[in-house]
Amino acid sequence: MAAGEYISMSSQRGAIIGALNGRSAVRMRLRQMLVGALAAAVTYGVGHLIGARVS
Repeated sequence: MAAGEYISMSSQRGAIIGALNGRSAVRMRLRQMLVGALAAAVTYGVGHLIGARVS
């Protein structure tokens, strides 16, 4: 559920940023989701390296 909400909110933010800057809303949506996915992957990787566990 949380992942779906994040994707939706991220997509909306990207569309708003695109509209305000005169850029393609679709392109900005995809960019925003890609940046978020990259941040999540880095966070996961660092957590895995230091042995963090979610309980």
